Amino acid sequence: MAALAGLLKESGVRVTGSDAKLYPPMSTILEEMSVEVKNGFRTENLKPHPDMAVIGNIVKRGNEEAEYVLDNRIEYRSMPELIKERFLRGKHSVVVAGTHGKTTTASLLAWIFHRAGRDAGFLVGGIPKNFMKNYHFGSGDHFIVEGDEYETAFFDKGPKFMHYMPHTLVLGSIEYDHADIFKSLDEILLQFKRLVNIVPRSGRIVCCWESKNIREVVHNSFSRVESFGFGPDPFWRISSMETTSSKDRKNASERGSQWTEFDLYRESRFLKRFRINIPGRFNVLNATAAIAASLGNSIDLDTVSEALESFEGTKRRFEVIGTYRDITVIDDFAHHPTAIRETLQAARERYSCSRIWAVFEPRSWSLRRNVFENDLAASFLMADEIIIAPVYGAEQLPASERLNVDNVIKELRRNGKSACTMKEGVDGIIKKLIEELDERDVVIIMSNGSFDNLYGKLLDKLSRT
Repeated sequence: MAALAGLLKESGVRVTGSDAKLYPPMSTILEEMSVEVKNGFRTENLKPHPDMAVIGNIVKRGNEEAEYVLDNRIEYRSMPELIKERFLRGKHSVVVAGTHGKTTTASLLAWIFHRAGRDAGFLVGGIPKNFMKNYHFGSGDHFIVEGDEYETAFFDKGPKFMHYMPHTLVLGSIEYDHADIFKSLDEILLQFKRLVNIVPRSGRIVCCWESKNIREVVHNSFSRVESFGFGPDPFWRISSMETTSSKDRKNASERGSQWTEFDLYRESRFLKRFRINIPGRFNVLNATAAIAASLGNSIDLDTVSEALESFEGTKRRFEVIGTYRDITVIDDFAHHPTAIRETLQAARERYSCSRIWAVFEPRSWSLRRNVFENDLAASFLMADEIIIAPVYGAEQLPASERLNVDNVIKELRRNGKSACTMKEGVDGIIKKLIEELDERDVVIIMSNGSFDNLYGKLLDKLSRT
């Protein structure tokens, strides 16, 4: 919604808004845009009447402002409807969808198109560091949008991505998620099959062949399908992935970063060895998706390669927040057991000689439930020390549906891991970390919310210790 506010403002519209809880980075972005945001939902916020109200998908019937809009016949739209009408129609829509990797892949595509001089519009769910904003109006022929399967609004229970008119569709992976609205994986697969079915015959689907669910949903596509992944079968085949430190390269970045390098083949022909400054096997897959979609839209190979090397990553996706006393603090959006596992695997590859702390808040609607309870412990096995906070908003869920953190801790301990939960919340977590952290330790803070600004409070304590 913040990104949509930015797009509307760039296109010359006056925007105001209401929300119950705002936190960085979106609160900061809105302040910088000088968008007036009211704290809380009240009818006074809609006086005088706006020309149009855009209603977010967390707003339910009974919301004071939504009821006022309906009572007073104020014109209203969902966010995806308005994006389609004002920004996608008449453009080549590049839609990035799937359970994991959407934000990074869409951000990479936005940066590649920018470096190619295409001035593509874009709207993504995180903040690409190369732009430091997650939207751009764009005068070019393309618009890049992160599309997810979550429901559109209380008046439109279909997935948001069904509004986005994909001409190039990028699919990263499909797993069971959003347990608050989907009862099974089959329900999710049905939505993705419907998405595939609206890609035109002249369009292209770029999809990860490592996901059997992806292979299922594209099986009857009317569009060109280009697969990517490791192994011998994909159209775009990844090989020889390795992590190299800046010490190993004469021309390495001045940031002193470690690079992830890989070879890419197109239809069995060697294309190029690429390198990116973001870690992990999953980010190699994200990068390959962006490469394939960019080359498919006639961007030259050298521009794509240069853009990948200069891509700085996305805020809240394995973002190094700071280092004090040789202790590294990383913020990550992890919202699913697979995302947790891949993040910790990337940390193990990049910080192979360090002790890795995983500090996790169960906050997404799926992870607050017990649907992933049996999978969650296994996702932390690459960490050395695990701290799991109490379930966020636990009182909103009946005990029979709620994640039992103690059960996850017991399973981790059965696997020989040092794991605990902190009933005292963030203050207790910080106290434990300050007492036990050593030089070269890496702390990865994982939540899809603010986590009560844990990383900021931790860095403040470290800087004064």
